[in-house]
Amino acid sequence: MATKSRSLSKSSAAEKGPAALSESGAAPPARNKVAAADFFSALQRSLDAVQRQLSSANNAFADFVVKEFAIDAAVQLQTNDLGVLQLVLADDTMSAPSVSRLSVTLAAVAKASDEAPTKTMAVADATSLADLAWLPAQVAAQLAPYQIKTVSEFLGLVADARFSTQLTSMLKVKRDEIARWANQMRLLELPGMTVQCVGTLAEFGIRALAELSALNEKTIADLGKKTPQGFTTEMLTKWSEAARGVLGLTQLRDR
Repeated sequence: MATKSRSLSKSSAAEKGPAALSESGAAPPARNKVAAADFFSALQRSLDAVQRQLSSANNAFADFVVKEFAIDAAVQLQTNDLGVLQLVLADDTMSAPSVSRLSVTLAAVAKASDEAPTKTMAVADATSLADLAWLPAQVAAQLAPYQIKTVSEFLGLVADARFSTQLTSMLKVKRDEIARWANQMRLLELPGMTVQCVGTLAEFGIRALAELSALNEKTIADLGKKTPQGFTTEMLTKWSEAARGVLGLTQLRDR
């Protein structure tokens, strides 16, 4: 189900100040912060459940779909040091100038058929950073409090040069190291690629889309003889072609 944001008003600078004190003079308890991506993901899952119930309604005359669903919520908008937008649902303890209005309108659209051609081969990958063997466990742990927990969130962060620089400083690692991690993560955007397959490719010196796209028939045949059972030349050929497609789309987009 498609999700469209109609308006997202900017919160005032006052939102970064302390929350209003309660009548007793004690500071109110800390409010849980939710990453904007998690908020919209939860909203989509809830609407999907509603849609499934509507589609199975026992009605002899018509089926039902969610045509439009509007939400207007009071929130505090905050951005952490790594640029991730966080939402805090407003309550009476918050000062009025620190609260913004979040308005969202959702409309039902038809899903694309399986035969429909895709515009891009790259998809957002929800693989957890904690599951990546090539990413140090302490790095995943350091990023988690900043709501950077998945491959797509990490790649979105390093795509911005400013945040990438902040990440290098925070993790105390070299820029080349971050680039190597990101290159391996981008392999997961290929159809059928898994974390285990990325690890196997790394054993044979393939850690980036460019290296995978450069494979020729002879190289693929040689690799097929060395890789574990089930790691076929057909898979390597498909991934190599897919990598060339992704790199081609990236080059067109950057022109």
